[in-house]
Amino acid sequence: MITLVFIQMILYLATLLLILIPSFSLPTAAASSIAGVFALVSGIGYLVPLDVLWQVFLVCFAFYKIDFIWATIQWTYKKIPGIS
Repeated sequence: MITLVFIQMILYLATLLLILIPSFSLPTAAASSIAGVFALVSGIGYLVPLDVLWQVFLVCFAFYKIDFIWATIQWTYKKIPGIS
């Protein structure tokens, strides 16, 4: 009973926060360009499965940002006490 009330309070607060976000509409040029991107991705989806395409995209992005990833790993490694 108390848990249910607590969860309802959290959901009510989340609803209040979402109401505060203003609504907006996209200009027609932006909407048509987004539709073109979706059409391109769905067309590629006929040739290559989208989960494979997503994985390839993530691997390419990881190689592109490898310096940042490596610096983060080194920073984390140096924060461990006793390791120089």
